[in-house]
Amino acid sequence: MTSKSRRSNAPQTEVADEIIPQKRNLGAVILIVSIAVVIAGISFGISRYVIEQSKPDKDQTFALANTNYDKGDFVTAAALYKRYLEKFDADNVSVKIDYGYALFKTNKQDEGIAVVKSVINADPQQAVAMYNLGGMYLEQGNSEEAVRWFKQCSTSQLYPGIAARAQDILSKISVNP
Repeated sequence: MTSKSRRSNAPQTEVADEIIPQKRNLGAVILIVSIAVVIAGISFGISRYVIEQSKPDKDQTFALANTNYDKGDFVTAAALYKRYLEKFDADNVSVKIDYGYALFKTNKQDEGIAVVKSVINADPQQAVAMYNLGGMYLEQGNSEEAVRWFKQCSTSQLYPGIAARAQDILSKISVNP
């Protein structure tokens, strides 16, 4: 009887032997992501502190933000764009769009998307914001929302250049769904 019960448990044991390492791997991934989020938050705080200590003026803040954005240092760029918006020009649309994208790239995707959407809410014809929002959704793998925003952008008559770029992306998305 004991040998039968061991045999009937054998498939369960094999399944358990396969599941336990998968759970451990998932736990390790969750831990790594959590650590990355904490580090990004600390990094953002440190960048803001350093920036506030150096007190760059309006033009310096803007130039430094763009330089860091172009280098891919989105943590520093986001901190500088935030400073620019808070201290110098809260209504600067291009800075808001870049700030939103910089936040998006620093694992603050929902916050970044919300910033860019606020630009569109204030100006429903803002095709650059639509284009960036489409790109953010595309990076997230949300092709349905990406297509929605690229389509809306592609109809812009105020920004024909950006509309053409959106149309180009739409043709590529439809070729590679």
